[in-house]
Amino acid sequence: MHGKLKSGIIYVVFRENFYVLTLAQNYYGRLMKMKEKYIAPSFGMDAFHCPHCEVYAAQYWYEGAKGKYVVGHSEYSGFLANLKVSVCARCGKYALWINEKMIYPMPSVAPLPVEDMPENVKEDYLEARNVVSFSPRAAAALLRLALQKLMVSLGETGKDLNDDIANLVKKGCPQQYKKL
Repeated sequence: MHGKLKSGIIYVVFRENFYVLTLAQNYYGRLMKMKEKYIAPSFGMDAFHCPHCEVYAAQYWYEGAKGKYVVGHSEYSGFLANLKVSVCARCGKYALWINEKMIYPMPSVAPLPVEDMPENVKEDYLEARNVVSFSPRAAAALLRLALQKLMVSLGETGKDLNDDIANLVKKGCPQQYKKL
């Protein structure tokens, strides 16, 4: 069931260039029932777990796009044949697909941060989550920085992780965390 065709405009910032996309939307118009198992984002599916809100939801698919892009000092505009856009029915955020591969948001194997994570820690964690597929070492360095910031918010110094974790264990944090 394809429903009615709907049109709209989406503004996209991609690699520091600004695009205005005029789209034809294949409208499904309903949230899907929650499934027990995780359904990864996959090109053309009616529903999957949104890469933004991580809820199983219907996806609105947009066919083709008009846009403009800048390479050096030259500006190009026209039809971007291989670009597709899916929009989550629940949160309204979009994913960009080129040649049936999701390019935004960057797919990640890491879960989203917990809600009560301090904002300064969350910022580094999200950056690590975004780069882990391309550079695990960069992600590890960012996670270490996030952990140091977390230690400060837990009342420790944040200067020596071994000492900070040992102090947390002395204060009653489970012993298994000391092995980290």
